[in-house]
Amino acid sequence: MHRTCQTHLVSLPGLITLQLLLSDSLTVAALPPAAVIAQVGLDITVPCTFDPDPSGTLARTVVTWQLWGSDKVVHSYYYGRDQLAKQDAAYRNRTQLFSGDLPEGNASLRLRSVGVQDEARYLCSVNNEFGTSSHVVRVVVAAPYSEPQLTINLHNCSDCSFVRVLVTGGYPKAEVGWLNAQGDNVTEATQTEFETGLGGLYSVTSQLQNPQGSGTKYTFILRNQLLEQQMLRHMTIEGLCQVGLGSGLARVHMCYGIVIAILVAVSLSLVHAIHRNQRTRQASSVT
Repeated sequence: MHRTCQTHLVSLPGLITLQLLLSDSLTVAALPPAAVIAQVGLDITVPCTFDPDPSGTLARTVVTWQLWGSDKVVHSYYYGRDQLAKQDAAYRNRTQLFSGDLPEGNASLRLRSVGVQDEARYLCSVNNEFGTSSHVVRVVVAAPYSEPQLTINLHNCSDCSFVRVLVTGGYPKAEVGWLNAQGDNVTEATQTEFETGLGGLYSVTSQLQNPQGSGTKYTFILRNQLLEQQMLRHMTIEGLCQVGLGSGLARVHMCYGIVIAILVAVSLSLVHAIHRNQRTRQASSVT
């Protein structure tokens, strides 16, 4: 008969001790030249420089930002001011040039409230009396993952028991692993799923099925290499698996015991009644 494992979050006071060690670090990883990292929800500056007109005039300077390999306009500037009539809708009210720095040759672009959809290669082109210069800048988007949410359910020590970790709101896909108390990699014995949520960010669910008994230690590891974010979460399962009278399994066992006791009692009563009837008939035949 097929048996399904239903998930119920149960309270196991005194049986489980969780030791969570916070050892996170969040720094920017080294990236190749002409690449910038942008954190989701924050603003970034995409760099671009050119040889300016020594006179400081911008009358003949044309600055165009667009997606590389595409005709989508991110931002444009000519005739001494922004020209946004052909700007792609995805960048509307989100871009800015540092107009005060243009005479010094700074055509960098300010991009507000970065999202996953902004990860792309951007082409900066500048045309003035000295000619045309252009270069491509790669924007890489990242988001740190949240603090893990831990669920432990022993399911009365059945083969449906598990340890589950949920981490949300990160980008790009993280590396996930598990170690046992000896430091051995037990990741192959786990199930890890990635789901894309709001804004293209990832949620990660990693589950270790059928953890071992008392005193067993595990370590959950998550790495977001782009941000050099690393989480180590240590956990210890303590105490013996005990089935109390209030558990479903104990109630089933108790019901079986009651039924068996009733059947035995009924059988004994029937045997006693049969013997008594036989003795009565024998006594009647004698008289």
